Amino acid sequence: MPKISVIIPIYNVEQYLDKCIQSVLNQTLTDIEIICVDDCSTDNSYKIAHQYAAQDNRIKLLRTPKNSGQSVARNLGMHTASADYFMFCDSDDWYEPTMCQDMLSLIIKNKADLGICSVNVIYEANTNLNTTDKKLQLLDGCFNKDDQEIRNAAVGAPMRIVKKSIIKKHCIDFPEGLKYEDSYFSNVYNLYVKKIATTSKKLYNYRRRAGSTMNITFTKTSKTTLDHAYIAIRYFDYLVKNNFYNDEYFNFWTGFFVSCAQNALMFTKIPQYSKQLDKLLIDFIKKNYKFGTTDSHTDYIMSLILSGKFVRYNKYAFGLVQTYHEKNKNEWCIWKICAFKIKYTNSQIKYYLFGICVYKKDKK
Repeated sequence: MPKISVIIPIYNVEQYLDKCIQSVLNQTLTDIEIICVDDCSTDNSYKIAHQYAAQDNRIKLLRTPKNSGQSVARNLGMHTASADYFMFCDSDDWYEPTMCQDMLSLIIKNKADLGICSVNVIYEANTNLNTTDKKLQLLDGCFNKDDQEIRNAAVGAPMRIVKKSIIKKHCIDFPEGLKYEDSYFSNVYNLYVKKIATTSKKLYNYRRRAGSTMNITFTKTSKTTLDHAYIAIRYFDYLVKNNFYNDEYFNFWTGFFVSCAQNALMFTKIPQYSKQLDKLLIDFIKKNYKFGTTDSHTDYIMSLILSGKFVRYNKYAFGLVQTYHEKNKNEWCIWKICAFKIKYTNSQIKYYLFGICVYKKDKK
């Protein structure tokens, strides 16, 4: 029996698929199975995968009955996988040669339930958003699910190695019909782990490209940005149904929900989607959230959402920033000089103008 099952969902990636599959075939750990799941591609992706499957018996090639999305493809792969450990690789990305071996060693030697590696990001689009990728870089160490290092880590399934036994015992899957499914899957899985091992090694190569789910998100023109909110609600329902809600109440509202709501609000720009999102979030908050039960920051975010004053996005021009929110269209000429910055350190307050420190003040 193979030691790791690597699951690769495939859809219309003929220009990237060779590099992806070859990177998994050429792993230093050879005792693996590779489950390629084609989601009814309309280009040559299935043909390419079929050629590789004919050459190497470690590859199992499956195809969904109809185009159904990445979650369906991954779930089908997990249901077919035979190894004790599962890993994932998106078909436009690729592994470093030692990824499988290093990840297996990471989780076994540390007697962990989950292993997470750091990620190398290759920018083909959205280079201006590289600050958001800090969550993809981790420290070497062992943590529990509530440690800040884990709370701050990205939730991408491809940077993780998980146990088949936990997946099967608790019937964990990816939410079908929704984007940003990794967030749901990773957080549900984390509910059942006691020890998490991380490595600073950049073993996974993530291609940030035009046309990807995240790139479409950043354009703020797709309805799928609402899925951030639907994912939060789906996770809430799971917590309630499986009796985790009371224990996870604080973490859900201050971490998971706030993050999902902010992403949905910031990246939903089309008016018709904005109205739909506002109603969804307001109804959910009114029904389930109680002010004064978490912290002041979360209360503040909730009040902004309920009042319609959450800042949806910023516009930058000539060193100035213009903030905008939906219900104050007549008041949105709020310009702030962003060339000027105040930086707080442990002992000093420093004032910068166009990147030059112009004044220092000791804290009292």
